[in-house]
Amino acid sequence: MDHATEVAVKRPLPSPPPSRGIPLLGSALPLLRDPLGFLREQYAELGPVFDLVTPGRNISVIAGTGANRFVATQGRDCLASGPFWGA
Repeated sequence: MDHATEVAVKRPLPSPPPSRGIPLLGSALPLLRDPLGFLREQYAELGPVFDLVTPGRNISVIAGTGANRFVATQGRDCLASGPFWGA
């Protein structure tokens, strides 16, 4: 096992920063009011990886050109969409 793999196994990655919101509803209201505007604000404030907090579910967002490149080239090996889509 190389050093990078060993470090990843021993130390879990930190969670993405959560989006702002109110108790119980999380980010649902601003997300419903202006989805694109809200996502742009959160991207500018939190960076390319953040969590949307909504009632009953947290949604991880990966945004921006670097994130798109990563998903296109390495996403299949690093990300799981099955739990979201029920697959």
